[in-house]
Amino acid sequence: MAASSSSPCIGCYTTLNFHDWSDATGRTVSYTKTSVSGLAPANIDWAEFDISAVTLYAGTGADTVNVTSTDAPLTIHGTNGLDAVDIGNAGSAQGIHGAVTIDNYSNYTNILIDDSADATARVATLTDSSVTGIAPAAIYWTAPDIGTVTLGMGTGADTVNVLSTDPAVVIQGTDSHDRVTIGNGGSVQGIQGPVDVRNLYSR
Repeated sequence: MAASSSSPCIGCYTTLNFHDWSDATGRTVSYTKTSVSGLAPANIDWAEFDISAVTLYAGTGADTVNVTSTDAPLTIHGTNGLDAVDIGNAGSAQGIHGAVTIDNYSNYTNILIDDSADATARVATLTDSSVTGIAPAAIYWTAPDIGTVTLGMGTGADTVNVLSTDPAVVIQGTDSHDRVTIGNGGSVQGIQGPVDVRNLYSR
């Protein structure tokens, strides 16, 4: 017997796309795993487990996208605006469970990953186009589209392994005895972008 057309679709998902690329006004956007606000005049909400992927096209203005949590993978496309993507919620990047990918057509995005209030020691691995270990999910970017990547490490004894860089990188420790190792397989020749290492308060 053929299935009824009214039968529920088991395992079906929605891909969600936000198209604001022709908007010349700089927006401050707040993104969570179930909502986006500040992009449109009204808030947009969805059911967390019904979405398989989200793509957000920002406009040509200087946009800021604050990503506090993800479940489905999120792609943020800048559109020729000098943008900022700030990842984390009150100093924690531990709500990032879906991968985040960032690019920007014809301009630059500055990325901040803020895990500064996290007391658990993390082992992060950074390349010229990604970082893993600072959040549950990986964060990716297109290197020529990025101005600066800032890692706000937490209060635990963190380790950051820097294998390669293309955009400038700032590694900001927060009151802990951290370790930063720069190089890949005994070579530092992949360090093509400057690296600035800091640590607040700890001596």
